[in-house]
Amino acid sequence: MIDLEPLVKMGLPWGPPVVRESGPTSLHGARDAVRRLVEAPDLPPTELREPLLAWLSAFRHHWPDTWKRELGAPGVDLLERLSAAPYDANRYLKLRRIAIESLARII
Repeated sequence: MIDLEPLVKMGLPWGPPVVRESGPTSLHGARDAVRRLVEAPDLPPTELREPLLAWLSAFRHHWPDTWKRELGAPGVDLLERLSAAPYDANRYLKLRRIAIESLARII
C-alpha cells in the first residue's frame, strides 16, 4: 500500500479530522504519492477512491497553477482513472468541501 501520509498532510480527507498548521506546505511528498498511485496497476481500494477523487478535483479546480506545477500529467491521469470508476456523488461532494477547506489553509 502506498504511504498516504503526505496526501493527508496536504488535506486529503482520509480518517479523522486533523488539525493542520496554516501556511504553505511542501507538495513534494504528495507529488510522489500521486505518481506512485498512477503507476500502480490497479485503482486504490474503494474506500480511498472517493477521498482521492474529491481532493484531486478540489485541488485542480481551486488552485490550477499550483496543480499544474506540482501534480501535472500524473494528477490528470489519476483524476481521470478515479472519475471513470463508480462513486457515491453525495459522499464525494462532502469530501470535496472538506478538501477545499483543508487545502485553503496550506496552499
